[in-house]
Amino acid sequence: MTTLSTDVTQPLAVEPLLTVDEVAAVLRMSKDWVYRHRRELKALKLGRELRFEPADLRAWMSRNAGRL
Repeated sequence: MTTLSTDVTQPLAVEPLLTVDEVAAVLRMSKDWVYRHRRELKALKLGRELRFEPADLRAWMSRNAGRL
């Protein structure tokens, strides 16, 4: 996860959160697969929507290389 600086003079270096559609496209899996694996992918729930931190997705991909 990205840590935020407390220095207000520096711009935030935050990557945009990914949607279910974007994660499915990156992993070349179905949206249903992404929903079923949302806990291990560390999904964030924003209202009724799921979002994913790109850094968390990269870490998951590194841990699971060759298993998909």
